[in-house]
Amino acid sequence: MENIFFKTSLLTRVEGSCIYEEDLFLTKIGPNKILCAVIGPSETKTRDEVIGEATIDVIVRPDVRGSSTKDIQMEQIIWKTISPMIMRTMYPHTLIQMVIQIISREKSENIVSLLAAILNTTFISLLDSGVAMTNTFSAVSLAVLSKEGETSIILNPSLKILNDATSSHVVCYAFPDEKLILCDSIGFFTENQFIEILSKALIACKDTHERIKAAIIEKMKEK
Repeated sequence: MENIFFKTSLLTRVEGSCIYEEDLFLTKIGPNKILCAVIGPSETKTRDEVIGEATIDVIVRPDVRGSSTKDIQMEQIIWKTISPMIMRTMYPHTLIQMVIQIISREKSENIVSLLAAILNTTFISLLDSGVAMTNTFSAVSLAVLSKEGETSIILNPSLKILNDATSSHVVCYAFPDEKLILCDSIGFFTENQFIEILSKALIACKDTHERIKAAIIEKMKEK
């Protein structure tokens, strides 16, 4: 079981922010720690304007200097996943920018667990900002592990499991309609495994979504 911890409204001069970290298997040590800030809706430059709706911009800042191909790939995946979730037509002629700072991460070329953490951080930051959304969403990572003829699907896999896995996946569902909005996979897997992956991911995403929602409601009561 993965515990998640987050704090909102940490930053000033932005509309919403969240710092998010994981606690894997109750070890109190999570590999991924993410900070996200939502800036806007603010006035956009004419050359960047999308007619009749807000322009969405996603920037991923790595935990080391310089951007890699993986960072650019993550920006594209996040943009494609999140843009349809925002009511862009409510904010014409504006820019909504999400700046994502990776504070810490596992040193691996496999980004599925990192990407799931970033998507959850961004979702919470959007809620904190008050930007209108068509749906809420949450993401999880999974891995298919084959050992001695037995195959198992692992939720929130550790780096060791990811290194040993035949395939790894990040899956994101939108709620309340339980619509699949992202499934990005690496490796080899069967059709039956893929069906089971989506089924397990939906259950896990619902659980993550409910825990995030409950934590936010509790924070609102405290204010």
